[in-house]
Amino acid sequence: MSPRTSFVSGCAVVLSFAAAGSVHAGSATTVYFGSGHQGNGSGNYGYFLRPFDDTGSSASLMMTARTSLTPFDKFNPFASGLGGTLYLSSSGAGVQDDQAGGSTAISGLNNDGIEEIKLTFDSAVRTDSLYLSIASYNPGDGHDDRDDPMVFVFLAGGDVVSFDEFNGIVFDGNSNGMLDLGSLLDPEVLVEGIAVRETRSHIRLESLRFMATVPAPGSLALLGLAGVLGARRRRKA
Repeated sequence: MSPRTSFVSGCAVVLSFAAAGSVHAGSATTVYFGSGHQGNGSGNYGYFLRPFDDTGSSASLMMTARTSLTPFDKFNPFASGLGGTLYLSSSGAGVQDDQAGGSTAISGLNNDGIEEIKLTFDSAVRTDSLYLSIASYNPGDGHDDRDDPMVFVFLAGGDVVSFDEFNGIVFDGNSNGMLDLGSLLDPEVLVEGIAVRETRSHIRLESLRFMATVPAPGSLALLGLAGVLGARRRRKA
């Protein structure tokens, strides 16, 4: 499925959001999802998690795990499934079932069905700051060979853009896949969330660089205090 970028420039919600001057870019931060950066060692971290960023502060995003997505619905960003749990290892973040069992990676087509990790930002971020890294990745000879990840990008206004190993995800020749959204989408577009899904073998979520948006003076009422401040809680199984 190719990235759908042509609609972006005509998205009235995105254009009015940017034109209103309601948000300014903050400073870039990186979240490393490996257990060594999250403080409690390898293990299951529960149903959802607010990770730490590279400064040691709580990141302005939440992680949630989903499992048992059905294979025939694997290209649907809104595919139904079950809540999973997050497993963090030195290699990155993966998914287990709701009883903290099964594979520790983001897996596809195993006993737990297709799995994904969803990252939801406290407030929408600009695409020019977004750089995603996937670990334990090997595309093999292409689709239906080894790893077949998909990344869904949820835009402000309700549109979704998808990327895969043929469109956007770049293999470094070793064991990592990179997705530079700043080079693939209009930098003025705002992103509310990202889902990283594996449809065949297994991968792990390694890191995400992003730039949090800061409300302009007088715009808190527009954005909502809840979205700006966010709840800074962290749950561990």
